[in-house]
Amino acid sequence: MVLGMPTSEATRERILVETIKALDEGGDRNVRVARVAQAAGVTQGMVTYHFETRDRLLAEAHARRIGKTIHDDVSTALEVAIRAMSIEEFVSGMDQLTAAVLSPERRNDRKKRLSALSYSLSDDELFAAMRSEYTLTVGFFENVVDTAKLRGFVRSDFDSRAIATMVLGYTFGLVLTTFDEQQASDEALASVISAFIAGLLAAPTA
Repeated sequence: MVLGMPTSEATRERILVETIKALDEGGDRNVRVARVAQAAGVTQGMVTYHFETRDRLLAEAHARRIGKTIHDDVSTALEVAIRAMSIEEFVSGMDQLTAAVLSPERRNDRKKRLSALSYSLSDDELFAAMRSEYTLTVGFFENVVDTAKLRGFVRSDFDSRAIATMVLGYTFGLVLTTFDEQQASDEALASVISAFIAGLLAAPTA
């Protein structure tokens, strides 16, 4: 049980964690209620009690996965904005974040995001939850931009939420590379992203 968490909530959390593990190991087809219940140490009836259907269980697991990858990126960006002592260091940090986002390991994360988004469109309640979480995420990234502005790294004449929306938009949009049989190289994408970021800087990096 998670310390301080009610028993019912802790059980629900264990079920979600095991579902995500199953997803990571083999995708949607690998998620079987009986297997998840056994791994979580609960009955199949308990899984149904908390999530009603397998589809609902999958939907919430996908939502949890997408939230984690986005929050990790935002936390890293905030750390870059706070620790940088100059625009050059800020740009270097953002370039490192871009490299991480474009890494082979993150290609799978982009597929996870696409799956989560598709599930959210089939369930009004989940869509509302995803919308609420994404709104908070944009807000967190808006705070990153505000911090960078205060440090003198980002232009103050652009709306912070608009910048946050664009940055998150291109990270989400990278999932489309999955469908491009002649997709641009990671190096080419990184170059374009760097040029985009350069346009937001408060002063030249040279």
